[in-house]
Amino acid sequence: MKRILLILILIPVLCISGSTAPTETNSAGEPITPDYTTWQKDVKENMMDLHAVPNDFFLETKESGTLQYFQYQTKNYDKDMSEETKYAVVYTPYGYTPDRQYDILYLMHGYGGDINVWLGSPSQPGEVKYMLDHMIEDHTIQPVIVVCPTYYDNNQDEDTDNMDTSLLEPFGQELRNDLIPAIESTYSTYAETTDEAGLQNSGTHRAFGGFSMGGVTSLYRMMDSMDIFSCFIDFSGPIYWSNLVNTQEGDWAAAYLKQKITEQGYTGKDFYLYLATGSEYEAYPLMDTMVQSLISEGDMFQVGKPGKPGINVTYGVCDGEMHDWHNRARCLFNILPMLSDHMNGKDLKENRHKHGHHH
Repeated sequence: MKRILLILILIPVLCISGSTAPTETNSAGEPITPDYTTWQKDVKENMMDLHAVPNDFFLETKESGTLQYFQYQTKNYDKDMSEETKYAVVYTPYGYTPDRQYDILYLMHGYGGDINVWLGSPSQPGEVKYMLDHMIEDHTIQPVIVVCPTYYDNNQDEDTDNMDTSLLEPFGQELRNDLIPAIESTYSTYAETTDEAGLQNSGTHRAFGGFSMGGVTSLYRMMDSMDIFSCFIDFSGPIYWSNLVNTQEGDWAAAYLKQKITEQGYTGKDFYLYLATGSEYEAYPLMDTMVQSLISEGDMFQVGKPGKPGINVTYGVCDGEMHDWHNRARCLFNILPMLSDHMNGKDLKENRHKHGHHH
């Protein structure tokens, strides 16, 4: 019953949400809301295909990366700034050596999740960890370090009355001030130093991603941390789940994101955003709405199929996939090769170099 109710509730929202498309008016001067199905077509035409993960990729491989628990000191940024000790899971690729520099991806769990959700734990690695091993072994992606933190204080699930949205902004401070410097002074990344300048200079080789509320966390980092991240992954985390704008009226998503990116001094040439969801998950219609919104702000967001020139946003829907590890794995499997190319390509570097830093 729950799913049916949600869908019924969402449909009116979707009809209104097209209203940032060019608005025509009727003879009385009232705006005519574009039809949902028309803009759904825009979204569909620009969607990428999300291929299934080969089954053997979920099994252990010869060239196996390592999972470790990483301890770091931080503060309780959303409460009283008291000191606390936290942990993250860190994946280092097979053959990891401090003599080379690695791309790094920070991956966040969803509502009620923890640091083991994405890759498992050192004693019990999960399927997605094995998938990473296979992709690196097959040279589908460059070797990458993956960090799975949590936005919860003391690694304990916190009861919030807002689906965790109040924790996402303060986590940005923890990430910038404490977690990234601790991780990247321990592991070999492109950060020569872990002060602000060092993190900014290595921003093209650093990505943030997540699913569900972790995907929303990724959008928050796009709005406040563009100087130290260039690639953002959001699986099934519609911005409408945030507490940023207290309305479902019309569609504010793209204009809001655009404003926040512009305020940081960046343009559409400075980032990539990878969006995906599963067709059987309640986030799906809202992800569609968000993508349509992005399409309407074309000077900042160029949504399209991978490989098309000028594209900085990709979106795909895993047909038949629910909200589970298998869906996350499939989304990540399809996004990582692009992410790896973008982090190691010249476009982001050249554009960011031209801009200098805007902080």
